[in-house]
Amino acid sequence: MADAPLDSLAKDFAPRAAHALRSDGLVRVRLAPPAHPAPLLLSAASFFGAADARRLSAVAPPARAAADERCGYVREAGREFFELHPRALAPPAPRHPAAAALLREAAAAAGAWGALCEAVVEALARESEGLADYRLLSITSLSAIFFTTTSLSEASPSFSASMLRVHQYTADATYPPHCDLGLLTLAPRGSVPGLLVQPLPQGPWLPVEEWMAADEALLFAGSTLAEVCGIPALPHRVARQGQTRLSAPFFLRASPHVKLPRPTDPSPSPHDPPPPLSAADFVARKIDERRAMNEAIVLPTVALPSASVASPPLAAGEVAEATALGLPVCTPCAPAPARRRMPARAGHLFFRLDADGDGRVTAAELREGLLQEFGPSLPTHAAEAIGPLFEAYSIGDFMFAEQYVDQRQFNIIFAEILFARFDSDNDGYLNHDEVQEALKFLVRPPKDGSPKPDIHFACPPGAYTSSGELRLARDWFAMLYRNME
Repeated sequence: MADAPLDSLAKDFAPRAAHALRSDGLVRVRLAPPAHPAPLLLSAASFFGAADARRLSAVAPPARAAADERCGYVREAGREFFELHPRALAPPAPRHPAAAALLREAAAAAGAWGALCEAVVEALARESEGLADYRLLSITSLSAIFFTTTSLSEASPSFSASMLRVHQYTADATYPPHCDLGLLTLAPRGSVPGLLVQPLPQGPWLPVEEWMAADEALLFAGSTLAEVCGIPALPHRVARQGQTRLSAPFFLRASPHVKLPRPTDPSPSPHDPPPPLSAADFVARKIDERRAMNEAIVLPTVALPSASVASPPLAAGEVAEATALGLPVCTPCAPAPARRRMPARAGHLFFRLDADGDGRVTAAELREGLLQEFGPSLPTHAAEAIGPLFEAYSIGDFMFAEQYVDQRQFNIIFAEILFARFDSDNDGYLNHDEVQEALKFLVRPPKDGSPKPDIHFACPPGAYTSSGELRLARDWFAMLYRNME
């Protein structure tokens, strides 16, 4: 790696960066306005520090499975991030000023950094016949179709999965070695040095960000580029920093449906060559390889002080989401929170209220559905709790005009209303008979018309008074609730 960074404004930047990638495997780049990362990181700090901004900027439920076009906030164990796909459907203006500022800065950065990456790919394509053909099918100018008025189909040859992610890592987050999946990654220096790279196989891990200025970024190849033109993908990892760290890498990726050049067939029968892989199939194969490798890695046990925070604090209504859609490199040292199970009766109600199948239930739909489900026996204090619970747990996204609850938040609220329904004296505790009736409420009646059987359940000794009377609080009831079918 060269001692001095390349100036992104220099006329010969792209060919020099391409040459450095082939010779060194990585390039330090000096970013000038409008590509300077400082405004983006400042906006990110304000966004992650505003619980309401995060809560109202969630990835929309219909888009959570669309890993190549999501836009919004995602939380995983050990880190949280704001994800932006420039070719996504143009979102309405965010309802929180911190989210609006972050979206504005992220869009500007993605456009500037995407143009730099595309210029380098153009330069590499001049030396690689396979990459030249691939380039023409996979990448079009980000600035030309940034935030299109209609979402581009993944089947379109101009569709690209390129994206920008603004991460916030917690003080105790540690991620193991991995290579990125796309063509190129442009990673500006994080707010705290923490990125380690391994330019040489079996070589030392270099704390490259410690040698970088605040206006510098690291440019390196991903697995797709390695497959197409042989430039090795750069292994890297994020080390535990001991404090919160912001980073904002841009990933230049290919259209999922573009076919990669056929691999060389070593067999003596060239008449039946293997079919070419699409970029999506190639990435899926790499993800499987990464998961298998991560399962074999034993991460070091980190002794943490008792006051440490393993993951970002949740605002009311937020739910941690550790998902392969976000492509975490592995499970970090801090385990992901357990998923909340939904009993069948609650699930049936959610899907009945979510008539259009978009994964959202509005305040009016929630209130009407719960009042119908519990009927006239719902006490006043329980009915009055529906509104405040919605305010506490509702979320929002850039694609929907109202706040809503998704399946996870709905499950929390259903359990709360179920508890309140059988908490007859509204003292915050259920006795044995009330717990029994609450759990039986979730069970289908027997087909023969006989009474519902009793539910067997266990409670901790501390839930009983000295006289042996059960006084079950909400937290333990929630555990019993999640174990119901």
